[in-house]
Amino acid sequence: MNFIKIFGFFIGLFITLILISYVKINEPFTNIEHSSVEPFHDKTIIINENDDSILPYYGYKFMCINTYDDINKVAINDGKWYDIDNNDLYFKFDKVITLDKNFVNKRLGSPGANISHVQLNGPECFYFANNSENYEVIEFTMFMTIKIISCLNKNNILFEMTGNTTSIDKLIPSYTTSIININFVIREDNKNYDIILLIGDKVYSGLANNIDKDIVENTDYIIIGLYYKKDKIGLIFNNKIYEYENLNKFDITFGSTPLIINKNGSFNMHLYKFVYYKTLFDFQYYDYLGRYNNYYLSGLHNHRTKCPVIKDIEKKEEKEIEENNVCNKEEHIK
Repeated sequence: MNFIKIFGFFIGLFITLILISYVKINEPFTNIEHSSVEPFHDKTIIINENDDSILPYYGYKFMCINTYDDINKVAINDGKWYDIDNNDLYFKFDKVITLDKNFVNKRLGSPGANISHVQLNGPECFYFANNSENYEVIEFTMFMTIKIISCLNKNNILFEMTGNTTSIDKLIPSYTTSIININFVIREDNKNYDIILLIGDKVYSGLANNIDKDIVENTDYIIIGLYYKKDKIGLIFNNKIYEYENLNKFDITFGSTPLIINKNGSFNMHLYKFVYYKTLFDFQYYDYLGRYNNYYLSGLHNHRTKCPVIKDIEKKEEKEIEENNVCNKEEHIK
């Protein structure tokens, strides 16, 4: 009898372990192997609704530089701008960068890194790939918070990653370029901007056209973003998404050239933040990215005045009412 109970227990345990294994294999998360998302302690923490000082999707970011958290990360004497928490990742610059007051709150807000006419050279592009064997890119999302003052050329490359050429036909050697960049093109007719993407060997244009010069150059700051996946490519400009069908027929692979911000220094601009995720950003949390920017640029992180708590106000009012009642009773007794 005891043998049957013990045997039944182990059979039940075996079935339970099989079910757990099935759930783990088929749980609806991004495939770690394909996306190269580094695991972190609590994957449920995407945003913190009560703390705008924390970068959304912080646990998923591969690299982030900003002027928000620690201004000493912009090591001017070393010519390096370090990642917010990993000093092995950094951008290099060979001209002096100044930290200028921002246009949202000049007194308390985080400064902008003036990279006018300065090209930032980041880590080698293959570090940003999803696959560490062939350096292929599967998916990514990138955001920049910037202030554009003006542009020097007709074509101005804000962001660029370049890669290895890919053989199309092994019998007849033929190659295609692997480039990802964002190009701000100044129109000749009215000096407004067209934003054109080059992804792989395909040009994506026609959606982000004729953007008013004042919107680009005369706003406190703008958010520029880019996301890539197998079937879609998206350009983010402030609160708009311009999405294209991915027309690339061949894999995009990255090489050993550095990731570039402000190619050839053709932008007269301030950079506040750059962040790169090796996964797709969930845009239902996009407003938290704006809150994160505003928290630092408006100077809330430097604001020492504490907002009154509603409960404390209610208690104070109740206490005042009680004191008034006591005073009224005393006067009535007199």
